[in-house]
Amino acid sequence: MTDLVSEIFVYGGQVRRFIADRLARTVSGLCCCCDLESDTHGTLCSHCLLSLPRIKHACAACGLSCESDNKSEAGPQSEQQSEPSNRCARCLTHPPSFALCRGAFAYATPIDQLIADYKFNERLDVGAGLSEELGLVMEAYYAGVRQEASTRGKPCAVIAVPLHPHRFRQRGFDQARLIAQRIAHRLALPNLSDAVARTRHTTPQTEAKTKAERQANLIGAFGIVKGAALNGCKHVIVIDDVVTTTATVSALAATLLDAGVKRVDAWCLARAERSSKH
Repeated sequence: MTDLVSEIFVYGGQVRRFIADRLARTVSGLCCCCDLESDTHGTLCSHCLLSLPRIKHACAACGLSCESDNKSEAGPQSEQQSEPSNRCARCLTHPPSFALCRGAFAYATPIDQLIADYKFNERLDVGAGLSEELGLVMEAYYAGVRQEASTRGKPCAVIAVPLHPHRFRQRGFDQARLIAQRIAHRLALPNLSDAVARTRHTTPQTEAKTKAERQANLIGAFGIVKGAALNGCKHVIVIDDVVTTTATVSALAATLLDAGVKRVDAWCLARAERSSKH
């Protein structure tokens, strides 16, 4: 009940979306991917869950596929739970500001269209289904902290990549915050998304053509607005819908590290290859 009340207050002016979300999850019974009756308690049926694209043999840091490691025969969920010992050449030479970046799915058909429908067409049933799977993957990953406490400590908070107020007014919808809210509830962690803000209205990262342009676009884009909320918070999870070049999550991670956070893990619904047009 607390979770429901918090959603109402955060999105008080969006009662229609709140009701549509709950109806999609509890009444329709249809899979948001194939539109057939779902055989699960979520909004993705078991057939679609098995067929959706996953990244195999991911780099331990950036989460991109390591093509050199092609021997494993593990299933999709096992691959996401594993902690590869190898890093890609890029991460070895230029370590990212975050500790790891992972996605529940690979940004490929039909995940790309599903996320577009969620993000731009307010398909909250899609968001519910994909967020549920991301939560399961993350829950399984962090369950290994007891065996590998030196490399995987349990996080203490969840933070959504913030949306600038101007962009929120245009879209009327903050998909990353909704994802973060679900993840925080599943992992029983505080949602500190209000502790950070996008302090500068930037152009969409998809419009930046080069790495230098993407980095310049994000200079000073994030700020800590409730620093007290981060006191004693050493390990946080950053949530976004899609990660492609990691420029956005890297900039947010750097802001959090400057504020005293010691480790930042970036998670998303889908991890895209750097050549993606997204």
